Amino acid sequence: MIFNLNKIEQKALNITYIPVVLIIFDVSRAFADKVGLIETLLLLMYCIYFILFVRGILTTNIWITIFLCYALILAFFSSDIERTIINYTRVFISLFMFPIAYYQVKTLSDLRKLNLSIIWLIIIFVLNGIVTSTLGIGANPYRGSFVMGIFIYSKLYSGSLALVLIPLWMTSIKRNFYKYVLLFFSFILFILLLLSMRRTAILIPIFGYMIYFFYSHYKKQIVIGFVSIIAFLVLSFPLYKDILYSQMAARRNIFNRNYNIANEGRYLEGAIVLNERFGNEVHWGITLFGDEVFNEYGKYANGYFGTRYLHVDFYKILYTLGTFGLFFYLMIFYNIWGKFQRYKVNISNDPCYREMVGIFVTLFLLSFFISIQGGMFDITFRSILFIYFGALLGVFEDSASKKQRFITQDV
Repeated sequence: MIFNLNKIEQKALNITYIPVVLIIFDVSRAFADKVGLIETLLLLMYCIYFILFVRGILTTNIWITIFLCYALILAFFSSDIERTIINYTRVFISLFMFPIAYYQVKTLSDLRKLNLSIIWLIIIFVLNGIVTSTLGIGANPYRGSFVMGIFIYSKLYSGSLALVLIPLWMTSIKRNFYKYVLLFFSFILFILLLLSMRRTAILIPIFGYMIYFFYSHYKKQIVIGFVSIIAFLVLSFPLYKDILYSQMAARRNIFNRNYNIANEGRYLEGAIVLNERFGNEVHWGITLFGDEVFNEYGKYANGYFGTRYLHVDFYKILYTLGTFGLFFYLMIFYNIWGKFQRYKVNISNDPCYREMVGIFVTLFLLSFFISIQGGMFDITFRSILFIYFGALLGVFEDSASKKQRFITQDV
């Protein structure tokens, strides 16, 4: 046994339940105060439990440990220690989902349980979107009429990632009837993302399947699925066109001929951050170690952008944790990719595993796209992302070790 946990503890602390728990907390935030604080504390205790009582967690990806220790030391020099620690805790939770999933998910059966959690995430996401939009519960950051409870900004990305994971969770469903029902829910989910007018949330599944197409052995099915989605959107257009037009009007700043990406905050912040960390007059200590850990609000550009935070995760890390911080953070992904390359050579040739390889590469590349758009402090979608990194690598490692043992015995 890898864990020093009894059977009851293993079941109660099983990470395959986490995605559905996260979405339930997200839904609850629109109806009750302090839910976010309760969620953060519970998940923090969950991670700490594994760190204290499970061997090997801290060294699964040593760069996660190095990055978080480095950030914690510098956090105490922040001018707003409360905000820094809150944001640090959110990053801590999502990153540590990787080693926990890596050790807990080892078989296809484990992965199917995790996929079932994603299925429930989709159902709950859609039901919440329908109910809250009908009742007018929530806020619209673009001042449009469409609301979905707490699901705004990066909160939408959990739904986007769930759509990318369809090829995985489809294998967990045996009866075709249930597959069609869940695909219908997935169609509705994409329409909700479309109505949100959050560009990143819409592009995640689109870019995801563009990447996955090149790795999948089911290209025909992907094309059929794409055509089906277009047909579904066209046929159902009269049902949501008024809301869509209203949302487009609310976001007229990007839907007009005068739109220029050079005026986007994400575009401008790059030059600002690089100048304020590598400029001629910048002290070497600031360049190496940054300043104000996870608390850049109102600090960069001499406060010109007010309380706006840095949206690009890499700029955020460079600005607040310096060159060392960015290096440690990128090494986390280097370690993940290195594990994948090591296991990929020896994993099973079963079609199921080949599709899992395509999904892993898709998620890995999407993680950088999402990082450019921001959302580093969102627990839900980042936890799901790192859970699947750990889960897929755990299954790959188990498959590779079994294949290697078989070869050794055969020789």
